[in-house]
Amino acid sequence: MLKKILLIVIILNLFIMTNSLAEVKDFENHWATNEIDKFIENEFIELNNNSFRPDENMTRGEFVRLVNKAYGYTELSNDYFSDMDMSNKYIKDALIARNIGYISGYPDNTFRSEQNISRQEVATVFYKIMNLEDSSENNLINFIDFKELPEWSKNYLNKVVEKGYLAGYPDKTLKPTNNIKRAEAVNGRQHY
Repeated sequence: MLKKILLIVIILNLFIMTNSLAEVKDFENHWATNEIDKFIENEFIELNNNSFRPDENMTRGEFVRLVNKAYGYTELSNDYFSDMDMSNKYIKDALIARNIGYISGYPDNTFRSEQNISRQEVATVFYKIMNLEDSSENNLINFIDFKELPEWSKNYLNKVVEKGYLAGYPDKTLKPTNNIKRAEAVNGRQHY
């Protein structure tokens, strides 16, 4: 009888431990835990088996889906990207982004939904969504890599940095061509 009770206790403990482990999220002790939780609570982003993968890169498709959900954008463009058809899981999000005007695609009319999105591309999106205008101040001079910034993104980066939507790294670099991490994409200020 004692063995039976002991066995039941062990089985119950294993069951409780297994269920507790299933509840652990991969971002539990991450620097962006609060922001990730808010995005999940508001259904802007979904977990896959309690997995957010905060330190992995975010793709262009994932990012426009996140932006569309966060801002409530829904109206689609009729102007399709040449590399997307109805089987692409991000086609609606890409067409919404094109309609709103915060994404226009590449010069060859491709969207490249599975390609990682860079910090300068994210800065461009925020610039356009927030209807920002160029700044007369040079807010990029404080970054040691400011001379290496791509010409096409300087105005976007400059204003987004001025407004506090994007900040640099502790080593005083901006690293605009770096891919944005998933945790960085949901953070109110894009810095670490």
